[in-house]
Amino acid sequence: MITARLRRRSTEPAPRPLSWWLVAAYAAAAVAIGAGVTWWTWPGEVGTAAQRATIEIQAVRTGLAATGGAGAAFTLLLAVRRQRSTELMDTATRHDADQRRVTDLYTVAVEQLGEDSAALRLGGLYALERLGQEHPGQRRLIVNVWCAYLRMSAPDPDAAELSEAERTAHRQELQVRHTVQTLLREHVHRRPERDLPPDPRYWGDDLDIDLTGATLHQLDLSDHRLHRNTTFMGARFVGETAFTRASFAGDARFDRAVFLGPCHFRGAEFAGEARFLHADFGGRADFVEARFTGNADFAAARFGGRADFARTLLARHTYFEDARAVAGRDHVWPVGWRAVATRSHGELPHTSLRLTRHDS
Repeated sequence: MITARLRRRSTEPAPRPLSWWLVAAYAAAAVAIGAGVTWWTWPGEVGTAAQRATIEIQAVRTGLAATGGAGAAFTLLLAVRRQRSTELMDTATRHDADQRRVTDLYTVAVEQLGEDSAALRLGGLYALERLGQEHPGQRRLIVNVWCAYLRMSAPDPDAAELSEAERTAHRQELQVRHTVQTLLREHVHRRPERDLPPDPRYWGDDLDIDLTGATLHQLDLSDHRLHRNTTFMGARFVGETAFTRASFAGDARFDRAVFLGPCHFRGAEFAGEARFLHADFGGRADFVEARFTGNADFAAARFGGRADFARTLLARHTYFEDARAVAGRDHVWPVGWRAVATRSHGELPHTSLRLTRHDS
């Protein structure tokens, strides 16, 4: 709030330099005012010579007083102008100092994300969170950094031929990545419901959550409203993934996403287009009672585990062309679609099924 006020003040135009001709004009105006007052109060042909002399002296005094008053007003104007210039300069100085402090805090926090110590990386994440909470103008940049961190290659603590120290370091890195996912869930995917007071933890609609090609571990966004600008295209979901009763405000973009474990979209609501083109479901794909308001596109998707679309509501067009599934998994397909056996071409480990419409 303070930063916003400083920003508004810093954008106000500074007073223009006072030119000498303007000073001369003010001085001439003061003299003119004094002369005018003297002329206005100058006596006519009245009274004796002594009386006229007294009135003339009084007129001169009145004119001089008017000139002095005009000069005093001009002096007061200069003082006010000087004070205003000082205030604007002080505000601009404080604003610049605040911006430098924010920049320094951001730079230090981002540098911590590159440290070898997991504790320092966690500290950098929480420093960015605090910075974004106090300075809304930095939120978009901070979210971009968090998403970029998840797009970097992730270690596998269960990989073979790892020393115990390497395995520990990999597990610690997974903890850091879990923290990034939690921060995104708390500040991005919790848009307040209508008619409810704004949630101070929600960072706003003007964000881009680009998780294209990201590696996400045990992601759980159940019962959350996903940000409308979120994309999971080409993402790798490791472990169990949960979008149970989640609400997708915009398009759900999972093109070429890989689910290495079970994924749950049970009761999820898709307000826009749901895109799962070429998605690879390695475990169970649970879409029971999901609601698709827009198009649902699963063209060329691969179902390695059980696919369950029981009681799924499909309001518009649905596409499963060239989608395939492993046979013998007790699949439940959406109304209007059926699976026919086909020879596997190596994409799936066993005899596979090809989805086709009932009328084809």
